[in-house]
This record gives sequence, structure tokens and C-alpha cells, in this order.
Amino acid sequence: MRPIIRRIDALNASPNAAPIRKQHLISVVLLKRSSVAKPKGLELRSYDLKFDQSKLRPPETVGWSSEFVSFRSQIAEQLWSTTENRLNDALLAVDSGSIFKEPELVAVIKDAMILHFVRSPETHRAHIASWRSAEKHSRNQLMRDPSWLLAIALQERGIGWTMTHSANDVADMLLAESRSAFQSGALFQSSLERLFAKLRATGARSHLEISICEAGDFVLADNPALSFTSSRKWPRVPFGDAGTIAMPLGPHVIASLGPFDKIQQVDETIAQRVNEVAVSQSTRHLFFHPGSNLDESIRELNARLGRLRPPLE
Repeated sequence: MRPIIRRIDALNASPNAAPIRKQHLISVVLLKRSSVAKPKGLELRSYDLKFDQSKLRPPETVGWSSEFVSFRSQIAEQLWSTTENRLNDALLAVDSGSIFKEPELVAVIKDAMILHFVRSPETHRAHIASWRSAEKHSRNQLMRDPSWLLAIALQERGIGWTMTHSANDVADMLLAESRSAFQSGALFQSSLERLFAKLRATGARSHLEISICEAGDFVLADNPALSFTSSRKWPRVPFGDAGTIAMPLGPHVIASLGPFDKIQQVDETIAQRVNEVAVSQSTRHLFFHPGSNLDESIRELNARLGRLRPPLE
């Protein structure tokens, strides 16, 4: 916990530059690879699972959030850029088949997979759920001994404050710092940095598998790095619980962590299974090449997986 507190203090002390309003959770270079040139520029198909429909959209206008990192977001963008600035070069090496001749670009692909696993809507949701659970547990533990809480209040605030406040108020006082760090986004920012560093080191020890599927098309979920387990329900699980993670790098190519470095051809059934996982693990949106004709299959998967929702009023 102390390293997190030290990092939060450092973030608080850092210059408060203008927040990044358009934080791309999916690298634009990945979205562009699923796009086609139209008279007005590049476009890809964006499928909304909530409304069960798709639209053509410019790649720069999808896959972003204005509030993913709400605290010192420019620092997070600098961290992501250490990987994303070289991602296009690595993707070109994948396309040419020369990726394993350039170990530093292999590392970029693996880091990009980790980055997208960490920088995802599900990570933010998990953070919120985890903090709320931890705060509830901490409060319950504190409230087990009200006399101890009142003794702390006497030491910290004096008799006047203590006589007019309850044990619950004291618990609020003791939890105020962590709540402030949570509400400001500083706790999430520091947690993201630590998670990225930890998983990046783990990913570096794995090998990279590149699978090419000429007969099928991959979709890119808004949680683009997918976790794979033995469960056929395809739940998204923490990195450490996954058998592997995989991420489409384009309509016909997907990267995964594995036991060997290799490039392999796979058949259409692999794309179909990956797309099923993508629909299952998506928060709301899927992105794919306009020529893929995947609308109907996604609609069927969406209905079968229980993700179909009525439009909002």
C-alpha cells in the first residue's frame, strides 16, 4: 500500500496540465487497419450491442473516453505513448512476416496487448467494484470496536468534536483520504501504472503467436485484448486467471501470448470463436472492416449470449 500512497503523493505534486478530453482506449492505428477509404476519409463499421445496430464511423471518432483517467491524464498518455509510438512499425513487420527478425518489435506487440488489456472499460469497472468492496470491508472492521474509534477521535479531534460525532463519523474521518484518492481518480491512475508494469513484465516472459485467417474476419471489441479460459461461456477474467490473452491486429490477423514464437495459418472456425469471445467480453461496442459482412452473425451472437437490450427511451 505504501508504494501506492507514495505514487499518489507524486501525482498530486505533478503539474496539473489540461486534461486529455479524448482518451483513445483502442489505438487509432488498430482501428485504421479495419477501415476502408471513403470519399470523406477512412471509415470502419461500429456495432452497438445495446441498440443492436451498426454504423460507418471514422476510426478517430470511436473507441475513446473523456473520463477514463480523470486525474493527471496527460501522465497516462505519456505512458501509453512509449508503446503506441512504435506500434505501427511493429504491425508493418507483422504484415511482412519479418516480425521475429526484430525482437524489439515483438516486445512492442506484446506490450500493446498488455496495454489494451489494462486500458479498457472492464479495468475501470473492476477498479470501482474493488474499491467499494474494500471500503465496505474496512468500515465493517472499524465499526467492530466503537470505543477504539472514539479514542482515536479524542486523539485526533479533541473532546469537543468527539462529543458531537458518532463512531460512524470517525470511520468516515479515517477513510476520508482513501475516498478522496478514489474520487479524484488518483488511486485509479496509480493502480493502472502498477498493473501495466506488472503485466508487461509477465508478458515479456511469454512468446508471441501470430495467427492469420484469410477465410474469416476478426472483430475488435471495446475491450480489445481478450482473455481465454477453459470455460465455453468465455467470461473476461483477470490476466493471472487466463490461459492466454489475444488481440486482433487487423481483419485477418490476431496476436496471442503462447509457449512458442510462431506465425501460423488458421481456418475460419478460429475467427468465429474469437468473435464469440469478443461479443461476450465487449462492454458495448465492436468494430470491424466494412467489407466483412459481420452484422448478422454479431446480431445472432448478441441475442444468443443474452446481450440484446431494448433501445433507451
